[in-house]
Amino acid sequence: SSDWSSDVCSSDLCNANCPFCLQGTHNSNIGCLSTQKIKEVLLDAKKLGAFSVGFDGGEICLREDASEIISYASSLGFNISITTNGHLLTDQIINAILRGTVSRVTVSFHSADKDIYNILFGVTGDEFDKAIQNITLMKRLGIN
Repeated sequence: SSDWSSDVCSSDLCNANCPFCLQGTHNSNIGCLSTQKIKEVLLDAKKLGAFSVGFDGGEICLREDASEIISYASSLGFNISITTNGHLLTDQIINAILRGTVSRVTVSFHSADKDIYNILFGVTGDEFDKAIQNITLMKRLGIN
């Protein structure tokens, strides 16, 4: 179907590999909705009276169109919540959050100990530091 696009997001639904989660680097054959299809669904939901939307499950920041989707949902007046691991937040996404109708960003943070954090997220790089940096930035900018 043309509603599905493998070029918008990868078959990995999250950049982490938490041992207790079914997302992440566990490959999935499920396709991702195209940007246009997401916009259609959001508009239909708004027309049906929905007033809030949450972007969670997997990692929204893996999508190249994350800021566009957040901005579009905001333009429809949705109260938006986002759940992220904070590793992939970019200036563009943070700006979309700031300009939009995002009421809450929840950052999954499994441990304040970097070694335990890396084990629980199934990562070995600088994800801990990136998450701390992005949490600090969002807090400084007044993002809830």
